[in-house]
Amino acid sequence: MTYQSQRDAGSSPGSGAASSPRSSAGPKPRPDDAGQRIARLCHVLKLVEKIAGRPPAPRGALDNHARITSAYGHASPIVQRRFDALIAETAAWVAAGVEALLVAGDAPARAAAEQLARELDRTLDALANMLGITREPRPV
Repeated sequence: MTYQSQRDAGSSPGSGAASSPRSSAGPKPRPDDAGQRIARLCHVLKLVEKIAGRPPAPRGALDNHARITSAYGHASPIVQRRFDALIAETAAWVAAGVEALLVAGDAPARAAAEQLARELDRTLDALANMLGITREPRPV
């Protein structure tokens, strides 16, 4: 059977192939993915804080990730989509920021790393708030 005939056979009436809607959004993220994505961003935050010359503050990481995973699983689909969009956007600008830090020299890197760390910390708070939870307070 050729590819063309396989495709034609799959879309024949009654086969269900032509009538099933396809989602362009891809597979729905699992709740545990939310905690893993936050964990990756928190890890990057610690690295950026190190570049900035400030000690990373302990954050009860496992507890935070477990709470985010649970809250994401209980959130409405619209909140989950907003969370997914914000975390994807955050991952993109964080990747660009870290790449710029790696290319920069020592002097400008500290100030830029400090700004990147502040912005990432605020965004992590916003992501947690979106799910109705708060992160532990952070000493300044």
